[in-house]
Amino acid sequence: MRKKKKRKTGERDKLLMEKRLRQIEDDSLLKWLKSMLDLEDEKDPNSYMKYLAQVTQKGDVAFKLLEFIGTPAADALIQVMKSSHPILRQRAIFLLGKIGDKRVIEALKKASNISLDDFMAMKHSPIFIPDGTVLMGPKSEKDWREYWEEYRRLAKDALQSALKLMEEGKKE
Repeated sequence: MRKKKKRKTGERDKLLMEKRLRQIEDDSLLKWLKSMLDLEDEKDPNSYMKYLAQVTQKGDVAFKLLEFIGTPAADALIQVMKSSHPILRQRAIFLLGKIGDKRVIEALKKASNISLDDFMAMKHSPIFIPDGTVLMGPKSEKDWREYWEEYRRLAKDALQSALKLMEEGKKE
């Protein structure tokens, strides 16, 4: 019986990303979806991030592809959690909840326990609709607390999902 060689996280992510890209090429729908995005480097999860914040079909496509890619996108999604763009941050947290990985657990724990002061210190870019109304983001002092609570709730839900996936992975 051959002993499995333990690989570093980056090496594992790279191999898994290549496997996911082969699976995308073998699936006509996923291949078509990927063709909708103008990717600089399909092997780099960061290439998908510029579309993730878009409230358009391309944003939805990037979301679906990143969901399929999974673990190899973990580091890029963790970085995106720090974005000032609220949609991008929310989508990244949601996607991280679908990955059972130690890196994800730590990032989601930190996000779910963030203090109001630390949350307010993060950059926040409100999203406006054409008439100038703030669609997403804190509008007043009262909104900061609600916005913070929603961020923490989303991170806690994602953390529970990621922990469950990790536990299921250990059973296999």
